[in-house]
Amino acid sequence: MASRIKDNLLNKILRFSYADHHLIWLPQQKLGYFRIPKAANSSIRFQLAKTFQLTGKKGLRPNQDKFWAQQDEMQAVNLTHEEFFERTDRDDAWLFTFVRHPVTRLYSCWNNKIIENTTLARAFKKMGVELGMDFPSFVQKVYDAPDEKADIHVRSQASILTREGRLLPHFVGRVECMEADWDHVRFETSIRGVGLGPLRHVNARQKDGFDPTEIIPAPTLKLIRERFEQDFKLFYPRELTKNV
Repeated sequence: MASRIKDNLLNKILRFSYADHHLIWLPQQKLGYFRIPKAANSSIRFQLAKTFQLTGKKGLRPNQDKFWAQQDEMQAVNLTHEEFFERTDRDDAWLFTFVRHPVTRLYSCWNNKIIENTTLARAFKKMGVELGMDFPSFVQKVYDAPDEKADIHVRSQASILTREGRLLPHFVGRVECMEADWDHVRFETSIRGVGLGPLRHVNARQKDGFDPTEIIPAPTLKLIRERFEQDFKLFYPRELTKNV
């Protein structure tokens, strides 16, 4: 009986959506990472798991939210914005994240989730997205879906990283200058006694030097700019001066 109750509880945990649990909080180190899908997210989470010797149950891997949800809460925990601000151990916290250019991030998502994959996530289905659809059609579906109804992979980065108009991370690195910005993260964490190693590229698909803006139609680029206006303003303001 006890075993059945335990299994039912585990199943509820596994079915629970962590789409709004954006922060991986490491309480002993007072270190937090805001995960942004399609912005070196897998590489960073693998490095954090390796550094703190965290292992997954039932084959779960560090790039899965459930991996972090099943850790001992004294070591790591997934948190929403509200849950983080309710904690009493957040004093002297250092929070970081990495963002990616909205166009390349969205193109990477489309290529992986819509073209390469053979199954479609429920959230994408609710948005009206279909496997194999062309990029302009995909962008239109993303444009039509507000962040609260969008799959986590296409939510604006601003919606993940801000609360009541305030940017939450102390440091925002950019995928476009990953090596230098990751070195800064390593420096900041070393001050706090954490020895992060160099990043191993996980799930890297996009070819070096490839710029999707060169092949995307102007009307589609315009939709992306409008849909992710806050991302451009906060993280890539110079891009707003370019003509589409």
